[in-house]
Parts: sequence; C-alpha cells; structure tokens
Amino acid sequence: MEKDHSIQTFQEGDLKVQIEESKYIIKISWLGQCTLKNPSFFLDPILTEQYGESQKSIKRMVFDFTKFKFMNSSAIIPIIRILKMAKDSRASVHVLYNQNERWQSILLGELKIFETEDGRIQVLGANH
Repeated sequence: MEKDHSIQTFQEGDLKVQIEESKYIIKISWLGQCTLKNPSFFLDPILTEQYGESQKSIKRMVFDFTKFKFMNSSAIIPIIRILKMAKDSRASVHVLYNQNERWQSILLGELKIFETEDGRIQVLGANH
C-alpha cells in the first residue's frame, strides 16, 4: 500500500517549516518566526528539494504563511528564487498569507509580481 500523505518538519532556531505532501499538493507551512541572519543557508536546500519533487511528481507547491509570526526581509530571498524558477517553467506555486497581519500584506503581497495569467503562480491573502 502506497502512502498518499506524509509530513516532515525542519527547525532552525524559532523557524519551523512543516512540509505536508499529499496526492496533488506539497504544502509548506511556515511557523514561528525567522530572525536568522542567513536564512538561505537553512531554507535553500529544503525548498529546492521540494521544488524538484513538485516538478517530478507534477504537484502544486503551496507556501502557507498564515500562521507565521514574523520574518526578516532576508527570508524572502529563498521564496523569490522558487517563484522565479516556477515562472520560467510550468510549475504551479501558490503563496497564502494572512492579510490581517500588516507585515505579511506588505512583504508577501509584493510577491504578486510573479503571478501568471494562467493562474499557475498565485499570491493570495486570506482572513485569519
């Protein structure tokens, strides 16, 4: 019997990244906060591996920031890298953020510049 759902958790300091993989989606939930001086060192290998898996298995990546408390501006760089790769390919990536959190609306709302007309890449504000 093949597993159709798995969960992995990675943590560095106050930053926790939880990855839930189901049949059609790889959901990456961001929990806690990120004040790391070089978050790319921690995040790049995780996100690159998940992006590769999403491409191989034709799954949508979903970045869920709705429960995230805080991130410094350098933490956005690994996310931008994934969105650039997705935009240059046929990958599907959705970014969910809590539009009631001002810092999320400002920082993550700016990622809308990566949205595609076909809806493969979407940045969506949710009420939480």
